[in-house]
Amino acid sequence: MIRSIFLALSAGLLSACGQTEHSNTAAPPVTNEIQVIPYHAVSDSLLRVSLPTDTAQSYALYIPHTADSAGIPPTIIVFADPHGAGWLPVEKYRKLADQFGIALAGSNNSRNGLDGAQCAAYLGNIVNDLHSRLHYEVANVCLAGFSGGAKVALQTASDNANINKVIYAGATIPFQPSHPVVLLGFAGTSDMNYSDLLTFAATLPAGTGTLVEFAGRHEWPERAVYKKAFYWLTFRQARDTAASQIAGLIRAYRADIAAEIAAATRANNAVDAHQRHQEAIDLLGHLTDVSSYQKKAADLSAAELYKRESAQKQDMLKSETNQKQILMQAFQHEDIPWWSNTISHLRASTYPTDQRLLGFISLGCYSYTSQCIARGDVANAEHFATIYELADPDNTDQLYFHAVIAAQRGDSTKALKYMQKAVDKGFTDWGKADAEPALATVRGRESFSRLQPSSKRGSR
Repeated sequence: MIRSIFLALSAGLLSACGQTEHSNTAAPPVTNEIQVIPYHAVSDSLLRVSLPTDTAQSYALYIPHTADSAGIPPTIIVFADPHGAGWLPVEKYRKLADQFGIALAGSNNSRNGLDGAQCAAYLGNIVNDLHSRLHYEVANVCLAGFSGGAKVALQTASDNANINKVIYAGATIPFQPSHPVVLLGFAGTSDMNYSDLLTFAATLPAGTGTLVEFAGRHEWPERAVYKKAFYWLTFRQARDTAASQIAGLIRAYRADIAAEIAAATRANNAVDAHQRHQEAIDLLGHLTDVSSYQKKAADLSAAELYKRESAQKQDMLKSETNQKQILMQAFQHEDIPWWSNTISHLRASTYPTDQRLLGFISLGCYSYTSQCIARGDVANAEHFATIYELADPDNTDQLYFHAVIAAQRGDSTKALKYMQKAVDKGFTDWGKADAEPALATVRGRESFSRLQPSSKRGSR
């Protein structure tokens, strides 16, 4: 499939998919062979594309198998991952790409910790490259991101008048574009940013945003959930197309949403059932008759059960916001025993609110620890990293921060110990590790070098 499609592309793309890592050297000579870079053992059809103007910038690219006879699909999703792992969302959703006939790309450069404007520029450069070399109309490019990547996608769309569709998950920014942009959001009910995502969605002008709530944490949504993004994008792109041309997908979506509505009804969850009806209205309203969904949504909103559940949800979100404010103050004043007691209480709880607050502590610790490390404040970095470890003991960022702090204190043995733990838990961000000055004392050690091949997975 890759060969049949890409032999028809410009010579520039053929030479850009070389097998070397990020490099400032000239692109290899053009050949007639398609150079496929496997990011993963099961993903031998993923390409790594370097930008011809700056080969240190690259992105993962996947052209769906359904393009064999149809050529390059007209629509593409460009992802921003918070850790610069462009291959991750592309690989995660490539089966959906095959099903819906949508191409995928993912930035290997945009990541948390970099300047937001720079990350937006990285994403913009990919959009420009896709236009110049694969002839993608910018109007057919949809930006997507998770967490920090969602912020980058929103920022890029806000700055680029030609981008009119964004899929965001896990985080938002104040969003006031000067041109029309439609948004699809994903909010996990165990995500520490859940309440912020709901608040953001509620402020969007009517008809410009849809929010999908799902049972999940602060992570890229699972494929079964993210399938809604592919439905949404396909239906948006079909606004000017006869609905009969995608009648099969419309029937499939109706069946999917009917199953979700039935599940919410069996659970006596009127708010969830109402959300599913509203989602169907948003996705199908411009393509087909949605009067049955509209009537049921109106009936639900008038029911006492819905009113009661909706009020309870608002009270819960208000309480959660107040708790976050208390925790923000605690970051400045409370000691480790206080945090240990608070975190133990949250860990013992099964309430979603408490689990989200635990994630909020983790996120706050990431920010504070990172800032302290950057300015060389080792004592406070260690304080926040200790809280981070209590709140999120398996988090690879937390383990990496401990390695950096140990290196800053001159304890190479402890630094290597924490790096080993980070690798064991899935650490892959070697670009960040290579650039960290504090790790210079351990980077040359053989024990450090041995850690890298087992965790790269194409992420460098």
